[in-house]
Amino acid sequence: MSNSSSSSFICCITGEATEIYDGDNAEGTATCVNGHSFFTEDYHEVETFITEGPDEDEDDDEYADRNEVPEHLCPVCDGKTKPLIIKRLKAELADLGITVDDLK
Repeated sequence: MSNSSSSSFICCITGEATEIYDGDNAEGTATCVNGHSFFTEDYHEVETFITEGPDEDEDDDEYADRNEVPEHLCPVCDGKTKPLIIKRLKAELADLGITVDDLK
Protein backbone atom coordinates (compact mmCIF):
# COMPACT_ATOMS: atom_id res chain seq x y z
CA MET A 1 0.00 0.00 0.00
CA SER A 2 1.38 3.37 -1.02
CA ASN A 3 1.13 6.42 1.19
CA SER A 4 1.20 9.40 -1.15
CA SER A 5 0.48 12.95 -0.15
CA SER A 6 -0.77 15.84 -2.19
CA SER A 7 -0.85 19.59 -1.89
CA SER A 8 -2.27 22.43 -3.90
CA PHE A 9 -0.28 24.70 -6.17
CA ILE A 10 -1.96 28.09 -6.37
CA CYS A 11 -0.87 30.52 -9.06
CA CYS A 12 -0.44 33.93 -7.45
CA ILE A 13 -1.19 35.62 -10.79
CA THR A 14 -4.42 33.88 -11.80
CA GLY A 15 -5.54 32.36 -8.50
CA GLU A 16 -5.97 29.00 -10.24
CA ALA A 17 -5.03 25.86 -8.35
CA THR A 18 -3.75 22.43 -9.32
CA GLU A 19 -2.94 19.40 -7.20
CA ILE A 20 0.67 18.30 -6.77
CA TYR A 21 1.61 14.85 -5.46
CA ASP A 22 4.48 13.89 -3.15
CA GLY A 23 6.15 17.31 -3.17
CA ASP A 24 6.88 17.27 -6.90
CA ASN A 25 6.42 20.44 -8.88
CA ALA A 26 3.61 20.17 -11.38
CA GLU A 27 4.69 20.45 -14.99
CA GLY A 28 4.15 23.97 -16.27
CA THR A 29 4.59 25.59 -12.85
CA ALA A 30 7.41 27.41 -11.14
CA THR A 31 8.22 29.24 -7.94
CA CYS A 32 10.71 32.07 -7.79
CA VAL A 33 13.39 32.53 -5.13
CA ASN A 34 10.97 34.90 -3.32
CA GLY A 35 8.19 32.29 -3.17
CA HIS A 36 5.89 33.55 -5.95
CA SER A 37 4.26 30.51 -7.56
CA PHE A 38 2.91 30.77 -11.09
CA PHE A 39 2.05 28.86 -14.25
CA THR A 40 4.81 29.17 -16.83
CA GLU A 41 2.92 28.81 -20.12
CA ASP A 42 2.96 32.55 -20.88
CA TYR A 43 6.57 33.03 -19.79
CA HIS A 44 8.93 31.55 -22.39
CA GLU A 45 12.11 32.66 -20.59
CA VAL A 46 11.02 30.80 -17.45
CA GLU A 47 10.21 27.63 -19.39
CA THR A 48 13.60 27.84 -21.10
CA PHE A 49 15.34 28.29 -17.75
CA ILE A 50 13.57 25.23 -16.32
CA THR A 51 14.23 22.98 -19.31
CA GLU A 52 17.67 24.17 -20.40
CA GLY A 53 19.20 25.61 -17.24
CA PRO A 54 20.59 28.99 -16.29
CA ASP A 55 22.29 31.38 -18.71
CA GLU A 56 26.06 31.25 -18.98
CA ASP A 57 26.41 34.35 -16.78
CA GLU A 58 24.43 32.78 -13.91
CA ASP A 59 26.02 30.53 -11.29
CA ASP A 60 24.82 26.94 -11.88
CA ASP A 61 25.07 26.09 -8.17
CA GLU A 62 22.86 29.04 -7.21
CA TYR A 63 20.00 27.67 -9.31
CA ALA A 64 20.43 23.92 -8.88
CA ASP A 65 16.65 23.61 -8.44
CA ARG A 66 15.46 24.83 -11.82
CA ASN A 67 11.87 25.14 -10.64
CA GLU A 68 13.06 27.89 -8.27
CA VAL A 69 13.61 30.62 -10.82
CA PRO A 70 15.68 33.75 -10.22
CA GLU A 71 13.97 37.01 -9.32
CA HIS A 72 14.70 38.67 -12.67
CA LEU A 73 12.66 35.97 -14.49
CA CYS A 74 9.68 36.11 -12.12
CA PRO A 75 6.68 37.95 -13.64
CA VAL A 76 5.54 38.99 -10.16
CA CYS A 77 8.91 40.31 -8.93
CA ASP A 78 9.45 42.33 -12.11
CA GLY A 79 5.99 43.95 -11.80
CA LYS A 80 4.69 42.92 -15.24
CA THR A 81 1.71 41.10 -13.78
CA LYS A 82 0.70 43.78 -11.27
CA PRO A 83 -2.33 44.96 -13.35
CA LEU A 84 -3.54 41.34 -13.75
CA ILE A 85 -3.19 40.64 -10.05
CA ILE A 86 -5.01 43.85 -9.08
CA LYS A 87 -7.85 43.04 -11.49
CA ARG A 88 -8.18 39.50 -10.09
CA LEU A 89 -8.12 40.68 -6.48
CA LYS A 90 -10.74 43.38 -7.14
CA ALA A 91 -13.01 40.76 -8.73
CA GLU A 92 -12.52 38.41 -5.75
CA LEU A 93 -13.33 41.25 -3.32
CA ALA A 94 -16.44 42.15 -5.33
CA ASP A 95 -17.59 38.52 -5.18
CA LEU A 96 -17.30 38.75 -1.40
CA GLY A 97 -19.12 42.09 -1.24
CA ILE A 98 -15.99 43.90 -0.06
CA THR A 99 -14.90 47.22 -1.53
CA VAL A 100 -11.39 48.61 -1.71
CA ASP A 101 -12.52 51.31 0.76
CA ASP A 102 -13.45 48.57 3.25
CA LEU A 103 -9.77 47.64 3.33
CA LYS A 104 -8.61 51.11 4.37
